[in-house]
Amino acid sequence: MKRITNILLLIPLFVSIGYCQSVLAKTQTIELKAGWNLVALAVEPVDSSSDEIFKSIDDAFIAVWGFDGINRDWNTFPQPLVGASEVTNLEVGKGYWVNVTRSSTLIIESTQELAFGQLNLYPGWNLVGFTTEQPVSYKTILSDVPYSQVWGFNTAANQFEGIVLTSGSDTPIQEDFTQIEPGKAYWIQVDEQVQVGPELATSMPGDVDMSPLLELAEYGEAVPWLNVSQGDEDIGGDGFYDFPNTQRALTFGEIQNQQRISIFNKGTGVLSWNAKIVNPGQTLWLAFDVFNEDEGKNLSQTNSFGQQTQDTHNLQLTADRTQLAPGDYYGQIEITSNGSVGNPSENITAEQQIRMIKVHMNVPDIVGAYDVLVKIDSVNYKGDVKKADMHNPRLYLSISEDNDGVKAIIDEGKTLLIPKRFYLTGNYIKNNANEFALSGSMVLPAREVNAEDEEVQQDNLNPYQVPLQRDITLVGYRSESASLTPMDLEGEYFETVRNVLGEPIYLSGSFTAIRQDANEITTDLLSYSGKSANIPEAPEKLESIIHIDDTLILSDIEITVAIGHASPEDLIVTLTSPMGTSVRLRENSPDSVGTLTYDVNAFALDALTIFHDELVTGDWILTVEDTEATETGRLLGWDLAIQGTTVNSISGILDNLPDGTKILLTGCGQTRITNLHSGYFIFERAIDCVYEITIMHPAYIHSEIQVVLSGSDLNIQAQDLSAVRQFTDTADFTLSPRVGFAPFTIEMTDTTDLTQVAVTNHVWTIFKWTNGQASIVKQLDNESYFEKYKIIEDGIYSVKMDIYDVANGNTLLHSVDKNKEFIIVGQSQGGTSLPPEEQRIISAYTTQGAGGHTGLGAILPMLYANDSATFDIDRPPLNAGQPRFEDSNRFVPFVDDLKQSNALGDNGSLDGAVGDNSYRVFVNIGQPMVGASRSAKYSLSIGPTP
Repeated sequence: MKRITNILLLIPLFVSIGYCQSVLAKTQTIELKAGWNLVALAVEPVDSSSDEIFKSIDDAFIAVWGFDGINRDWNTFPQPLVGASEVTNLEVGKGYWVNVTRSSTLIIESTQELAFGQLNLYPGWNLVGFTTEQPVSYKTILSDVPYSQVWGFNTAANQFEGIVLTSGSDTPIQEDFTQIEPGKAYWIQVDEQVQVGPELATSMPGDVDMSPLLELAEYGEAVPWLNVSQGDEDIGGDGFYDFPNTQRALTFGEIQNQQRISIFNKGTGVLSWNAKIVNPGQTLWLAFDVFNEDEGKNLSQTNSFGQQTQDTHNLQLTADRTQLAPGDYYGQIEITSNGSVGNPSENITAEQQIRMIKVHMNVPDIVGAYDVLVKIDSVNYKGDVKKADMHNPRLYLSISEDNDGVKAIIDEGKTLLIPKRFYLTGNYIKNNANEFALSGSMVLPAREVNAEDEEVQQDNLNPYQVPLQRDITLVGYRSESASLTPMDLEGEYFETVRNVLGEPIYLSGSFTAIRQDANEITTDLLSYSGKSANIPEAPEKLESIIHIDDTLILSDIEITVAIGHASPEDLIVTLTSPMGTSVRLRENSPDSVGTLTYDVNAFALDALTIFHDELVTGDWILTVEDTEATETGRLLGWDLAIQGTTVNSISGILDNLPDGTKILLTGCGQTRITNLHSGYFIFERAIDCVYEITIMHPAYIHSEIQVVLSGSDLNIQAQDLSAVRQFTDTADFTLSPRVGFAPFTIEMTDTTDLTQVAVTNHVWTIFKWTNGQASIVKQLDNESYFEKYKIIEDGIYSVKMDIYDVANGNTLLHSVDKNKEFIIVGQSQGGTSLPPEEQRIISAYTTQGAGGHTGLGAILPMLYANDSATFDIDRPPLNAGQPRFEDSNRFVPFVDDLKQSNALGDNGSLDGAVGDNSYRVFVNIGQPMVGASRSAKYSLSIGPTP
């Protein structure tokens, strides 16, 4: 202490130090007063040289003194003492005496958010500073440090204050202060060399290891994880099994909106840290939930900060799933700290200063089980709408998804007033709102009064003596309500009750659906058993078959297999579905056989989810192979337990209709179209519902019937559903469709009444137009009244029909040339990614020549998506003699506004088909349909036509 005492006598006055640092500031401000000031750096300077540090107060600066704990000597600047070294650079963690002539402000800029936090203390006295941002107990900051004295300076009292411990103990015999304050320097005496340094440590949920368990090393050491089995979860997918302390990834499960990272200090001293979300603008769903003292509540922020000594901080993260489409989302969190290991001049472990945490969140789709509360708002009967005063139903709804869309089941056992299983189906748009529509119909036969048959009594579910039909539709989206979670749904509810009164009763209202489970709970259940058999020796294989006649779309499956074999490692067991999908249940595994149920107490080598969405009808084959001929065994039996949704088919045979005739099925949220082939059509995978079937063909009167699908396949007889061909008074034929992309198939149907002719021959001629001239592309001879032709190249086409009386010398009966009804075919490589049902070609063609329209000049194909109407408006010049904006491809309400529309050019010309004193409006209307696209063209001419 002698050397320190001597130097303290040279310093007559020590003044107070003011220090402040903002949350993420890179600047330290130190207020100096005339005389000596004892200071410590809290940031890493941009330039740590003494010249640069004191450059801004050069006119007041006198000297800076530092103490070398290794050599036990003083360093000074700018005038070194005799035999002492110069303070060339100021370092974080060291204390300095600074002498100035007047009050000054010393500003230290830094390129780092956090200063290096490691200190090396040497036997004897050390002059140090701590990188703390707030007062910290000296017992905490010096925990595990073998110190005996700590001295600071109280400028207000102009005296030193100290902490002196009893020799050989932690009990102080003098304790003038209890807090280490930011920005101040302290003298610390230690008996041995020691390193005081914070070390960043984090804790997060560890990986999940299911049986068979890994052979793990000591706790806290990540081990390679090459064989992740079913049920295991390698969070972050880094290929290592991570304990909570080695975990570097977080995941938000389907029902998790919050997660946390525990931050603590494994070392000594003060750990300062700053956590931020990397690219927060691209990860708007992720935020820190930070308590704000000024507002007294938690706020969502993109960064958080803190200091840890021996305590732990739980960094709370919140995931907001609202306004996000279903799928996986990824983010990253960067935690920067002053923690370090080793000497700062050496290669420091990167994770002690910058730690990167991967974040994954899943936004679920609407699949799951829901408790649905319906609120009926209004009742509409015969157009008289009244406010509802009735029971609000509660539905227990399970939603599943397959290749056809979404399906749902209202559980009849849990739902009042639903006497039997109620199926719904519909569409699901996986956008930021999870919009969906589900519809279903239930038909109950009229009640049989005094029914004695037991089966009839069980099915006598209708309280009315007339057939009762209930149609239910839910149109909803993911909830954004504060009282619900993003897992829940809400929307509009519609119900129609038919046949109870003279006309339908319409109910409308709203619903909220609280998700109870991530999987559908109510499903149709099927169970089947296979026979026992001996397992043959290699190379023969045992194939055991379960045949299923039921029609069910599979959503879950369990396979129970019982095998007796002395050498289970010789066995390969495989299950193959009727669609040819195979799953390996076991393959040369030493695990015991016996009775195993896969997906319950055993895991298949391949995921059983590969069977999902398959139709279960057909042969399921269990193959057992014994790869060695040394042992024999037996398949004792096997079972299948299948869950899913029961579906059936609707089919029919229609006579006297051409192949390609479209059959439309609508009902329960479905719109499906198929083509007639050899007089036959079929709709498969349909739920129980009331459907409408419509025959659609341009040359036929559309025919429509209503059918009820209930528990079994339905076959429509020809006499129940037929279409009448529309004959015209004069010879004519239809062309359909009129617009499309190459290769493009057109249909030609004769509508001429030929009932008086015994045998006819139709000759169809297809023309292509180029520069106003038509050339024959194809002639179809000896054909029927209906014909198809595939157009390979883009362009403009027309068709001619010639009908011959074969019985009377093949004389020509009728000739119809539709050289003005053009077929517009666009390029097949249009550079667009739109699906065909959303594509439109709007074609404009113009010619210039004497006498107006002389033929087809040019085609300008343009692609429109989801347009309902496109207009081509031609009119005389706005100003006589000054043509301008006469041709527009956009409709606006007022004529004068046409000059602001997207004209073809400043000097646009009128179409040749329009006279000098007329207007023409060309309109193309496109109406999209599910599975098909229909377009029609209309033109309107006002004034004289050429």
